[in-house]
Amino acid sequence: MAKRFSIFFNSYLCSREKLDPSFLFGYILNAIFNDLFAGENVQATDQNQKSIHTKVNHPFTVRLWEDRTTAHRWHLEFDPSAFSLIDDDFQRTTMAATVDAGNRIFEFKALKPGTYSLNFMKRMGVVANEAHRVFQIIVE
Repeated sequence: MAKRFSIFFNSYLCSREKLDPSFLFGYILNAIFNDLFAGENVQATDQNQKSIHTKVNHPFTVRLWEDRTTAHRWHLEFDPSAFSLIDDDFQRTTMAATVDAGNRIFEFKALKPGTYSLNFMKRMGVVANEAHRVFQIIVE
């Protein structure tokens, strides 16, 4: 998380723009929230891969930070026979007029037991970004 803050501050300080306190506060809170509560029953194996344990017909949630100001969005790939996407929501966490950033919240329901993966890729239109997240879902 310290590396993320370092990159964030360096990019803003180099651009010589004044930091909006509400944006800064929202960014820090979201970074902390995402590191602590990335999803229910989540175990991190590395920065880009996490495990989630759930049961058949029980909903589970994946929360990812998304800055819509830059036009990058999370796109997902999953096995539709193993999961059903219940909800795809966005909670804006910054109050700055020029920033649209917050948590993208995906809610799924597991349909059958087994081990599956959810792949999230950040894209701007059809152009893929190097940012990705993989969740290994273990359904009992």
